Amino acid sequence: MPSRRTSIARRGLFLGALAACAACGVEHAFQGDPYRPDEFLPIGEESVRPEAGCDGGSCADAEADAPPPPNLDAGAPPSNTCLGARDIGRVSADKVGPSLQATGTCSEWLKLRATEDDSGFTGAAMKLRVSVVSDDDADLYVYLDARNDVLSCELPFASSTSNGAGGTEIANAKWGETFGGNNSDDSRTVSILVLFPRSACGRNSGWTLVVDGNR
Repeated sequence: MPSRRTSIARRGLFLGALAACAACGVEHAFQGDPYRPDEFLPIGEESVRPEAGCDGGSCADAEADAPPPPNLDAGAPPSNTCLGARDIGRVSADKVGPSLQATGTCSEWLKLRATEDDSGFTGAAMKLRVSVVSDDDADLYVYLDARNDVLSCELPFASSTSNGAGGTEIANAKWGETFGGNNSDDSRTVSILVLFPRSACGRNSGWTLVVDGNR
């Protein structure tokens, strides 16, 4: 059995041979590709995997396609704020059920609770169909945070502004599951802004809002 001193000497000879091979420029001294320190793969930025859902794609896609925020300075100012929005109730967003309705006059913030009633394996996407009709010109903005259950007031998730007086504006929002359940509660507080885009409301500025879940 070799002594400890003999083992150390053999290790020194082995390391010396490695150094000699490197100095002599032999590319394939051992099996595999040569060591080239200047050819390391670059390390990119950390990737973030978005949650499933958000209208059949990623949440990042939905946020990138979000409509622009309304110009509150140009339109008739709302009678309240997003934080002080009128609560109109709750509606299931993944099961067929009764609609929510609300009426008002001129620009106003509203909010509702969209609930998820099935977050298991057979869970379906969360969907809302929001519509507003007025004899005057009313625009519609829907706000929600698809990633987190928090109040959203800054960037609309969906909007409808193309129809004029006497028309119906319809905005659709979809988030949550895509293929099967995600074992997560996708219930959200949804903010809604009914906005009259002109600086003052006309005498026919009354409106009716309808919210349908799972549509």
